Amino acid sequence: MPVNYQPISPVTHRDAGWKRPSRYFYAAHDVVVPVVMAELSHLLTSMPLAFVHQTEDAPFQLVAVQSLQPGLNVYVSPDGRWLGQYVPAFYRSYPFRMMPVEGTDRTALCADQTSDCFALEAGEDDQRLFADSGELSPALTNMRTFMEAWGKNRITTNARVAELNEHGVIVPWALHLSQGQKETLAESDAQPVRGLHRIDEAKLKSLSGEELTSLAQSGALSLAYAQLFSEQRMAHLSRRYQLHSEWHRHLANNDSLDVLFAEDNDDTLEFDFGE
Repeated sequence: MPVNYQPISPVTHRDAGWKRPSRYFYAAHDVVVPVVMAELSHLLTSMPLAFVHQTEDAPFQLVAVQSLQPGLNVYVSPDGRWLGQYVPAFYRSYPFRMMPVEGTDRTALCADQTSDCFALEAGEDDQRLFADSGELSPALTNMRTFMEAWGKNRITTNARVAELNEHGVIVPWALHLSQGQKETLAESDAQPVRGLHRIDEAKLKSLSGEELTSLAQSGALSLAYAQLFSEQRMAHLSRRYQLHSEWHRHLANNDSLDVLFAEDNDDTLEFDFGE
């Protein structure tokens, strides 16, 4: 869905309001989502991790994999519910985001002004962006603090990922998408999926003791094994593909989606990923 992130100001948005989203349609087409190391303990229970980069020369980034099929996030139900035990922090700041200010090293607090969660005139149930004094409201101040903490942790995470790449242990991930929409590690008659990378455990184990100690001390080694352990969560993607396919059948029969998606209906949003 199209977005339009614009900087907010007490002049333009004096009377504007916002509310937390109750559904995740804004994430429904994302196949990956940026994540940070502070989230790993939550992510490992439900989502596979990988590394991606935009070009061969660009640095790798840590992401959670939400699908292998373009344009479909299988963690979002057809009616917008989140299908999982943990919602990545990147999504929990919506409709806000810290965006870079062109020509500077600063960021600005921006809002997606196309969002149903944002209104230039605050409604009765909306939270105000600004207090009468012109300062950020307490709720939005907390949100900005949350986003700034995530941004700082992303810098740390990117540094650890760069260390792993410098040691040559990040390699292309040989994944395939079968006709049944199920992810497999290798399948000769399936469509290959390109762009995702993983840790090569053999190369990791072949590093010298000094190199492994250095990676352990920085936290990069923990990240490497977290990615390896998360690979077993690929089975979660297959199950969710099946749920999305079954939805079409239930829709044709006018069945409720509540039973179909009940096992994964967890909309708990906690700002607890840490520093």
